[in-house]
Amino acid sequence: MARLGQSSCHPNGAPVFSNGTYNTAISVGAINTSSRDGRAGDVILLQAGQVGHVNVSSIDSSSLNGQAGSVAISSGGNIYVGTTNASSPVIDASSTIGQDGSIFLSAGGNTQGAGGQSIIVGAAANQQAIRAGGNASILAVSAGDISIGNSLITGYMPSTRAVGGFGAFARVVSDFPGFPVLSDSANYTVTATPQALPTISDGTNTYILPAGNFLQITPAAGRTDRIATTGNLIIDTNGDANLLVPFIAAQINVGGSVIGATGANGSAAPIVLYSHETMSLATNAITDGVRSLSTAVRRCSCVR
Repeated sequence: MARLGQSSCHPNGAPVFSNGTYNTAISVGAINTSSRDGRAGDVILLQAGQVGHVNVSSIDSSSLNGQAGSVAISSGGNIYVGTTNASSPVIDASSTIGQDGSIFLSAGGNTQGAGGQSIIVGAAANQQAIRAGGNASILAVSAGDISIGNSLITGYMPSTRAVGGFGAFARVVSDFPGFPVLSDSANYTVTATPQALPTISDGTNTYILPAGNFLQITPAAGRTDRIATTGNLIIDTNGDANLLVPFIAAQINVGGSVIGATGANGSAAPIVLYSHETMSLATNAITDGVRSLSTAVRRCSCVR
């Protein structure tokens, strides 16, 4: 799965709401992409500015008998989903007999302590604000505090499962200095799983991935929030083909390949890219490309 956007895109009927305007938020009512027997649609909400919040009433990407849709919300500000709902899931990415969808939330706002939280999902009395299970990943990352129903997270809470599970990382402070302004040939790898704090590596050094997007960083001297490399860009979710991790920058120019890394299970990471300005990918050679290729073997029995 590869999803690229300079403004917005909607592959396979999955709604993608994006806003790159400074200090402008996204406000959406109930989103329902659920399905009874088929694959439910994914939901991607991107507020790609330095500030501005995302506010959603509820998201239902569940499937009764098929594959549930995944959910990704990224905001330069805060994320609010169903904050007054105290009795039922406000994000439902579950499947009764199929594969549950994964959930990714990343907020660059630093609301914390007495001021509140940067990510709020469900009311404080909600005992199941998120519904997803199986091997699905639920990953929440914020520069401020995180409230998921009746759980308040003010630090790091990684998943203890080998695969999938719930991981939340609050009060994240990135040490990423930015991308070089001048020529760059580094191969960048973004790694995001519920088991550990998300990171970005340039092949030599590994840094904490900024919460929200790369516009949240204060670049060091000779650095920028724009990526321009002749190398590759790799997204690694440890084989979770349903964990949508948006890569958002002012500009995205990658001369090499953009790759969804294949995990030990044979499944590859999806690719979601958003650029405020220009986007140029895989221009070095005809062998370069945008690839998210699974090597897993699927076995099924069909009755006609």
